[in-house]
Parts: sequence; C-alpha cells; structure tokens
Amino acid sequence: AKAAEHGMRTFRVAIVGGKLYAKVVTSDKMRRRGMSRVWYWLWGLLELLERHGSEVPDVDLVMQVEDEPKIAKVVKIKVGNNKAGARMVPYTPGSEENPPPPLFSAVKSQGTLDMLWPLWTLWGEDVEGAGPKTGGFHDPPWAQLLPQLVEAARGNPWGARPNKNAFWRGAARTSGLRDALIACSGKPQYRVDAGSVQHKLKIGKAIGAVDRVDSQFLVYMDGRSFSSAMLPMIPTGALVLLPQSPWETLHSRAFRRSGHFLPFDSRPDAVCQNVTATVKAAEATPEASAAKASAAVAWASDNLKIEMQYQYMLRMLQAYAKLQKFSVKPRGGMKPIGWGDVLKNVKRKRL
Repeated sequence: AKAAEHGMRTFRVAIVGGKLYAKVVTSDKMRRRGMSRVWYWLWGLLELLERHGSEVPDVDLVMQVEDEPKIAKVVKIKVGNNKAGARMVPYTPGSEENPPPPLFSAVKSQGTLDMLWPLWTLWGEDVEGAGPKTGGFHDPPWAQLLPQLVEAARGNPWGARPNKNAFWRGAARTSGLRDALIACSGKPQYRVDAGSVQHKLKIGKAIGAVDRVDSQFLVYMDGRSFSSAMLPMIPTGALVLLPQSPWETLHSRAFRRSGHFLPFDSRPDAVCQNVTATVKAAEATPEASAAKASAAVAWASDNLKIEMQYQYMLRMLQAYAKLQKFSVKPRGGMKPIGWGDVLKNVKRKRL
C-alpha cells in the first residue's frame, strides 16, 4: 500500500489463482497520458497468464507508468512530534527496519530503487494523432515488429543504405539537446538528419521503425527522461549512436552491456561535432562497422524477442512472491480484469 503513494500514475495489481485483478483509478493526470499505458501493461499480464499461467505465483504489486522512477534511495522521514523535524534516511533493501516500498516502473536511475518492468510499448501506447490505421501508436506490437525489423535489416546491407547521415526524429520540446541537434541538421559541415515530430500538434512526418532501415546511423537521445525510441532502433541494422544517460530501462541496460553501439559525447555545445566525428570514424572502417551493425541485429533477434520479455516478467514475479509475507487476495477495490476490460480501454485490436 505504501508503494501506491509514490507518483500520480500508480495502480495496484493482484494475480490470484491465475486470474488478474486490478484497481485502476482514472484521474486527470492519467487521462492526459497514462491511461493507455496502464491498460497495455495489463494486456501484457494477461498474455503472460495465457502463456505461463501455471507458473505465475499469487502476487500483489504496485506499478507506475510515469516517465521517471519514484523510489529514491534516500527518504525524508519525520522525527518525533516536531512538525518541522525531519531527516534524510537511506532505505535499506532486504531489511525489516526501513525497506523501500516495492514499486514496478519502466525506468530507474542510479539514485532510485524502482524495480524494472518491460516497456508498455511492447504491447502499445495510444498517442493522440499517431497511427489511425493501426490504432494508437504508429508501430505494431513488439511480437510483430521485431521480426519485421530483423527481416528488413537483413535485406538492407549496412553499406548499401541510402541515408548515410545520423538520423533522428522525435519531440524536440522535451530536451534542449534535441533542439541543438535539429539546429545543425542539413548544414554541410555536419552529418546530421534531424527533425521534430509531435503527433498531437501534427508537427513533422512520423517515421515508422521499419522505415529507418534505410539509414546507416540512428541517434538516440533522452527526452525529459528516457525515450522508448531506443528499443525499435536496435534491430534496424543501423549503427545506433548512444550517449551516456542517467536513465535505465530493462532494454537499455541490456543493450549497453552488449556493446553493439557507437558511444558519443552529447554535450550541448558540441553535440553536432561529436555526432559527425562518430559517423566519419565508422565510415573509415566500413567492414568493422557493417559487422557491428549485423551483430546488433543478431543480438536483438535472440535477446529481445517477446518470449524473453515474458520470461523476465515470470522470473521477477516468482522472486517477488517469495518476499511477500501475507496472503494474497483481491483487496482495496480491485476488480477482475479480462480481455473485454482491456480492449474497451485501448485503440489497438487483438489479433
């Protein structure tokens, strides 16, 4: 219950006897962005139960769908009866004295203790103005998208791709660094092809993930926090230019550990120069660059397939269930959740 107090887009879930229950509270904050994220995470849990129902333990958990983690390693607590008295105390994972509230999030940072859960975009996200034909987000769900990307990547050799500049599209208003990259796009001294796309405001032309296989280089950049754009970049067969980031998702953590990317310094005063230098260095060793791009596709095909996501979810829930010291049951206004409940709250159709 304490975990549900963190953030404005939390919801509580229970799995009991292979059945899914949830308490989903609709608020103004949720309506503006978070509601479809909640329902797509519930979609993923329903699919997990269909695939591995007999292995999924009874659990009671809290999830949050904001773009930032919520459980700081150090917390301010009240001292005595003095209203003004407070001190900063670190949470102690694994202890009974001051354990962190268990909260599942899509992202964490070095200073937080949120538990990572796969991105909701694996199943979908309804973004206003995006993809009316597919419903919601303009790319298909990951179970379909990954094999499409792998096939397209392998059919478009890295050295033969027509766009040889560093390609980026996204919402510029979320980051000054993105503005800096757009400002140098198209200038002859830089190797940058960048532009702003904002679905709701109908700014720019959306580029689907599969269309990016025409590019030799894709640039990843954080927005206000992490960006879900990294995941579909990885299997495109492009070389992904990846700067340092304080944010960590399940997929970014694994990709960084793989080493199948090009690091670059993203200081705002030199981002265009550094992107250009990284591109030119890769071009100077074409065989090695093509091999790195191919290795990223192979790695993604093996490690990012949808069943691997479900295996992670299953193992996390099994480990989490062992830590629960109470009887799990639907409580606090939780209601049964089935496919009818999910599908009436999202734009995407179930295949």
